[in-house]
Amino acid sequence: MTQFPNHDQDKDLVHFLRQHRPEVPPASADLEQQILKDVEMWHPTFLSAPTRHRRSPLWLIQSVVAAGLVAAIVGYRALIPTQTSPAELAKLETFMESNWHGTIGDPPEGDVFSMTEPVTN
Repeated sequence: MTQFPNHDQDKDLVHFLRQHRPEVPPASADLEQQILKDVEMWHPTFLSAPTRHRRSPLWLIQSVVAAGLVAAIVGYRALIPTQTSPAELAKLETFMESNWHGTIGDPPEGDVFSMTEPVTN
């Protein structure tokens, strides 16, 4: 652990401050009442009885309806598939046919890696 330099000087300072500290004046008996009076003067409603403003539940209903509409619109847009172009459909069809033929038939000639044939030198 790192210690602060001049640790002895700190002890001297603490001793000096303890020797020369002033006496704490006694608190007045009506200090609390005086503070509360000052607070009330600056903010009159601070100490008065709390008044509750009852909000209508209408704001909650409006918020729920608005959130539901936003969720419905976003969900509806997410579920609608995008329209693909005929070129993309043809490319996808070609890809699926080539993969299908590769899974049920013999692999095309010229494959570099084959799991069934042992490599002989």
